[in-house]
Amino acid sequence: MPGPRPPVLPRVGFALLTVLLLLALLAFVLLFIVVPEERWTFLWPMAAMLAGLTWVRGARRTWVEKHRPATAPVDTPPTGQVP
Repeated sequence: MPGPRPPVLPRVGFALLTVLLLLALLAFVLLFIVVPEERWTFLWPMAAMLAGLTWVRGARRTWVEKHRPATAPVDTPPTGQVP
């Protein structure tokens, strides 16, 4: 049985930030394909979006680890069993 869910605001915030960064990345990838003469102009924003997505994922994991209650179950196999 999974542990308690985190509060709604952080879950929604991280999800919205992820969706916005993915949409921005998609827009820059489309511009990279559609506008060949300005192609290299869009590489920096695409790299920034990928870095942002990586940061959001790390920030979410850090937040979840920091706010996990001490009694929350950990995803480990029962004692005596080898995975």
